[in-house]
Amino acid sequence: MAEVTMAATEQHTLTLSRVFAAPRERVYRAFSDGADVAKWFGPQGFACTVFEFDCRPGGRYRLEMRSPDGNLHPLSGEFREVSSPERLVYTWVWGGEGGMAGMETLVAVDFREVDGDTEVQLTHSLLPSAAQVDGHRGGWSSSWESLAEIL
Repeated sequence: MAEVTMAATEQHTLTLSRVFAAPRERVYRAFSDGADVAKWFGPQGFACTVFEFDCRPGGRYRLEMRSPDGNLHPLSGEFREVSSPERLVYTWVWGGEGGMAGMETLVAVDFREVDGDTEVQLTHSLLPSAAQVDGHRGGWSSSWESLAEIL
């Protein structure tokens, strides 16, 4: 019988929070409408193409980020919880090749009104390593800079 190591079963979680200067319904729509997602999603300098975006429980999404050097980063998943304008929960599966290809993680996004602005709290769980937490932190943080610009 194979021995299971702690590293193989350990799961890591990324939590980010930011206040955006926009009404909660507008910020929620930026996350729940495929046309809006295409405008800001991905690290700055990346282009995002949304192929499928069915934001309802059980609905699927499929998109692709293109880095400035032309590398493609496909991403897909399924919406688990859709509660407008309070919360979105969806799976996150990297496509292509690499260490996380095919591995399912989970993203929960909560939207809270704060004096006319919107606080977004994101929890990206089931990441396989601290290095992946750091990498995803960089990607989300950069994406949110683009989101702030379009809002």
